[in-house]
Amino acid sequence: MTTEETIERLTLDVEVLQGKMADVSRLAAHDDIAGHGDPLSAARELLEHRELLKLKRIALAQAKQIAEQEVIEATRVERERVRDEICTLTDELEFEATKMHNSIKRLGKNFKRIIEIEKEIKGLGQNAADWPTEVFRYVSPGESPYRYLINSLTVELDLNGFHINGWPNQYQASQLADVSECFRDYLYQSEEWRHRFDEGIEETNHA
Repeated sequence: MTTEETIERLTLDVEVLQGKMADVSRLAAHDDIAGHGDPLSAARELLEHRELLKLKRIALAQAKQIAEQEVIEATRVERERVRDEICTLTDELEFEATKMHNSIKRLGKNFKRIIEIEKEIKGLGQNAADWPTEVFRYVSPGESPYRYLINSLTVELDLNGFHINGWPNQYQASQLADVSECFRDYLYQSEEWRHRFDEGIEETNHA
């Protein structure tokens, strides 16, 4: 008999006992009013039914707990598979974030070099033939590369919806420009899940 069948049987037993108790109570009251019957016998029968009802309700509650546990265990394999999938995605996240960090470092070199080129052009423009000095007089080296950088990032990264009130200073940025720090919650959960049995294994080995 399955747990669900047991629950159905116990539920029916409880309903039957409740019905019997109601019938005995009505009959005993009727006989007492009529002046015949045995109220003491009816009371003993009610007491037996009441105690049996308690046992049935306890058994029913335990059966329901078992059923809940069976559901949890039945879905645990799938839920563990999903958790493993999250760990795999976390590995990919770390890998892609590391690649992005390396790309940004290369981007930084490009950005600095472009500004240096602008400075060189501005310096040489003072003595270059027919160079329109007035056009570039009020343009500071770095303004154009910065504008280009921001707009290029927005085009490639779709930054709509993300807001920034101001760029962080070098110290603040260095704290989070680290994959292990910025994504530490993901990485921590992944490590915790993958090594969840290690403590038990170590205790067994020591024993």
